[in-house]
Amino acid sequence: MAKKASETPVPGSIEARIAELESENQRLKAALEYSELRVEAFSRAIKYYDEQEGVDILKKAGTRQR
Repeated sequence: MAKKASETPVPGSIEARIAELESENQRLKAALEYSELRVEAFSRAIKYYDEQEGVDILKKAGTRQR
């Protein structure tokens, strides 16, 4: 006999742990997607600023010659 989809798993059961891990997996996937979008936005902003102003933001400060 299969369980109904609307039944809540018993706390401490394997089903509850699976549901908890699936929920955490979804949360982490969303966080990863957000982070990847953020990196892309910063990369585009840096590229745009470099092209418009001619300033290399990513240049390391220690490479400056005296």
